[in-house]
Amino acid sequence: MVFLTLIASLLLAATSWAAPVFERELVVPASPLQVYNALTVDWQVRQWSGAAAVASEARPGGVWRWTYSPERLHEGVFEVAERGAALTYTHILTGVETRVTIEISAAGDSARVHLRHEVSERSARAAELRGMVEQFWAEALPRLTAYWSCMPGGYIARPAGVGPHPAVLLLHDRFGVNRTMRAFCDSLAASGYVAMAADMFRGEVTGDMGQAERYVQLVKAEEAQNAARRAFLCLHNDSMVDSNRMAVWGVGFGTAAALRLAAQEPYLRGVVVWQGTDVPEAETLRRVAAPVFALFADTDNSRPREEITAFSQQLVQAGVRVETVVLAGNREFSDTAYGVGYTASAVGEGWPRTRLFLDKQLRPR
Repeated sequence: MVFLTLIASLLLAATSWAAPVFERELVVPASPLQVYNALTVDWQVRQWSGAAAVASEARPGGVWRWTYSPERLHEGVFEVAERGAALTYTHILTGVETRVTIEISAAGDSARVHLRHEVSERSARAAELRGMVEQFWAEALPRLTAYWSCMPGGYIARPAGVGPHPAVLLLHDRFGVNRTMRAFCDSLAASGYVAMAADMFRGEVTGDMGQAERYVQLVKAEEAQNAARRAFLCLHNDSMVDSNRMAVWGVGFGTAAALRLAAQEPYLRGVVVWQGTDVPEAETLRRVAAPVFALFADTDNSRPREEITAFSQQLVQAGVRVETVVLAGNREFSDTAYGVGYTASAVGEGWPRTRLFLDKQLRPR
């Protein structure tokens, strides 16, 4: 059901463009980078567009993108791609070039988006193309705006069937919504859960440890928590979700946010934390009614390191029902981005234990 393309250079000097067929300016509750990523990152285009597939191919002069849906094919090529600020691309409609320009700027904590779509005055099919452009945006813009407003930068995976299904909100580690988080969502969906990964880094994703540390240092705790809660509300209101069967799963950096969200939201029926780091203050923990499953790894899991014991003790002292499991492995075991710290065996053993906990909390017999 939708479009987009990737980066390239196309000569349009000989083409004369008419006044915009479609022009809008809107402010959306997303960062400029989140707005930009939704238009340029393949998996994000699939998230909001409903496309069955997005494919890109490098060609002389640039990279083309095709977006496939059961009804139609969209293709095109970018002229300008300025990260978080601007896009100009040629959108090809039934073999004829049309031109789209998108300007993005900050508007407080939100983003202002100015969109123009033009049709060449020289085209013999100008009237037909104008109708196609209007129809295109009538379908695409509500979907795109909903993504920017509800879950900017987020990823959702759904199981087969109409539902309603139990749901899990995932809160990412220091790398952002990366392949690991999306793979966790896909695995949960294959097990019958609607799974959403929230973006708490306003569009930033990395596989570099140094950059990841900078993200953690720069992120504002309140903004990250607000992003987590907004994603929760989006998931809670999803027509495929049983709002009485929801859990939150935090990994590394996301564990404290998961516990804080559980203290805010009575709809949550379970909390999973992997390689927990910071623990919220006792006053917050005392409001966590849902049971917690805490998974860690240690090179000597018969004598867990002090921080694991301290993490669990703080929850117990606050009256939280917590089950703590320590597996054999490295401290930062959960993501391949940790390099040598990643422990595949711990992930392999931790996954069914996590599934068992979620099934118990969200699929009671």
